[in-house]
Amino acid sequence: SFPFLRSVVTPLLIGNFAFQFSNFNAIYLLTRGNPPSPGTSDAGETDILISYTYSLMLERQRYAVAACYAVLIFLIIGTISLINMKLTRAFEETK
Repeated sequence: SFPFLRSVVTPLLIGNFAFQFSNFNAIYLLTRGNPPSPGTSDAGETDILISYTYSLMLERQRYAVAACYAVLIFLIIGTISLINMKLTRAFEETK
């Protein structure tokens, strides 16, 4: 019965992985990316890619750079998800 569950559970696992890839809530609520990194004007010591993108867009109004980072995040998550689906054969029908 496990092969039947694989096609249902795999997309849920991929979604969970994508959600865990960006721990935005913890970073933003606890530190907001502060303190600033020495020698940089934008990034903070505790920033991750998604919190840095958020601060670029809403706090510094650098929309073009933030949009580029958002596309980069999408490509990373999409690539990892596609590789995971191919390796687990998530959408193949069982006989």
